[in-house]
Amino acid sequence: MGLACSQIRLLTLIRAKSSNELETTLISGKKLACARKQSELASEYYSRLQTKKINYYNDGAYCPITYNYLMGDSSLKTSFIDQYALSLIGDEAAAQEDLSSIQTPATKTDNSIILTDYRGLVVLNNEYANAIIAVCGSDVSCNGNGKGSTFKASYIPQIIAQYVGFAEGSDEYNALMAVYKNDTAALKELGLSEDTTIDGVKENGDVEENNFNASKRMETFKQIISFYKPIFQACASNGWTTEYTRNLSDSEYMSNALTSGIFHLQTVDDYGEYEPGTSLQYYLNAAVVTERRDSVEQEEITAWYNSEKAKIAEKEDYYDVQLQQLSTELSAYETEIESVKSFIDDAMSMFDMGA
Repeated sequence: MGLACSQIRLLTLIRAKSSNELETTLISGKKLACARKQSELASEYYSRLQTKKINYYNDGAYCPITYNYLMGDSSLKTSFIDQYALSLIGDEAAAQEDLSSIQTPATKTDNSIILTDYRGLVVLNNEYANAIIAVCGSDVSCNGNGKGSTFKASYIPQIIAQYVGFAEGSDEYNALMAVYKNDTAALKELGLSEDTTIDGVKENGDVEENNFNASKRMETFKQIISFYKPIFQACASNGWTTEYTRNLSDSEYMSNALTSGIFHLQTVDDYGEYEPGTSLQYYLNAAVVTERRDSVEQEEITAWYNSEKAKIAEKEDYYDVQLQQLSTELSAYETEIESVKSFIDDAMSMFDMGA
């Protein structure tokens, strides 16, 4: 009876030892996985630290590249409209009304530089696209993927007026058309030529030659044309797309798209043409944009790395404790197994002697 119980005890111990060894193997595998994760984490950390963002330099600081900087936005359009409104009342009236100076958002220093995608299509937001469609109508097609066709360059001044919000037939609309086409007769009639003065009537009835705002209005229209003409001229010659609209407000997406080649910077000539596929390095060399590592972001990346590293180290410590416990148990099982085997051997020996 004692021999049978010892045999059962031995089998139980062997089973427990096997279970211990299996669990040890599994935990060792988990610890090995932690080591791989640690290696992968270190590689990703290094990769993130090496990643540079596309920036532009403005007012003593490096700023993340944005669609608004390259292609303008509603705040730029508003500043142009405000400049035009201010030119209508002149400096004295503006001072009397205590009008604050117009804040023009940061924009590219070279208006001939625009944003295209890898196919050479001009990257537009919906506001730009709507202005084109409103003016060109059936003469421009836009497929379901937001890709718009080329159109006649003669539409460009009307598209600019539509985008800015100058109603057809209004004084500002007519002035924009005259400045765009350099129509000398129309400029003189509108009071925008250099040899024309604008008369204003004082309250006492005296007539005063008042030329304070003619040059300002002329300059405002020139600025509007200078910024928007290359964009729409490039669209007219090469086509355009609104496929990326929902990502255009994300500066990180913009930077990554420029770095990866999804987006390209292009320099538009007088005919709206450019060389598709111009490398980003060309514009980096020309200091149009710069490639930099952000110090604040580096600190965030380092904090993320240290946090993830600590999590992995905590798991490894936990597995080490488990392995130590299993090792102690294994030694106990092996000692007990040897003891039971010895007892069985002794019992069998006595049985043989009795026989």
